[in-house]
Amino acid sequence: DIEENFWSPRLGIKGKIDLTVETVGVKGERRVQPLEIKTGKPSYSSSHMGQVMLYCMMSGDRREQAKSGLLLYLRSSGMCEVPAGIHEQRGLVQLRNELVAWL
Repeated sequence: DIEENFWSPRLGIKGKIDLTVETVGVKGERRVQPLEIKTGKPSYSSSHMGQVMLYCMMSGDRREQAKSGLLLYLRSSGMCEVPAGIHEQRGLVQLRNELVAWL
């Protein structure tokens, strides 16, 4: 099992990152990013991308927070980079807070 278990008390969420990989950008900069693997039909849905963004945020509890993550669909071998911008992060935290309010 190569999944990385995460529990983020700061964010109040937990999850399992499929892989954490080191990538090299076009300018030679090295980055550590979460890689989420999906086995179903490629949808590039907001929920899949949101999951990757949350993993970027959670990774900041253990290392420098990733500015983007990777989403890989095995069925089509399609992969995309998912930026974890500050506005998207704020929206995800607000959504999480709305869900918690119902508990």
